Amino acid sequence: LAASLSSSSTSSPQEQAVKILSLISAASAAVELFLSPLLGTLLDRFGRKRPSVLLHSLITLTNLGVVMYPSVHTICISRIINVLCSGFLIITTQSIIGDLFSGNQKDNNNG
Repeated sequence: LAASLSSSSTSSPQEQAVKILSLISAASAAVELFLSPLLGTLLDRFGRKRPSVLLHSLITLTNLGVVMYPSVHTICISRIINVLCSGFLIITTQSIIGDLFSGNQKDNNNG
């Protein structure tokens, strides 16, 4: 992240902001793509409820951190944590739907 920002010192602040937001947004997809098998194994071992509650709590705490300490750095850190937790939550939610429904019901509930 720092290397991509320092190499584009001639770009405008808007272009740098777009680059940062693009990298942060891509993190959620990377979590889903690369960590899905590992997370599936962990969810099978520890259950679905605990990780879901933990992830929601972590998102809440990071958002409260932004409220308590509003700065650009805090917002960026909060955004990164929120995006990573969202990737984990998507996998957790799909696992829960897979456990509760089968066949056509699963397809209808996944969207």
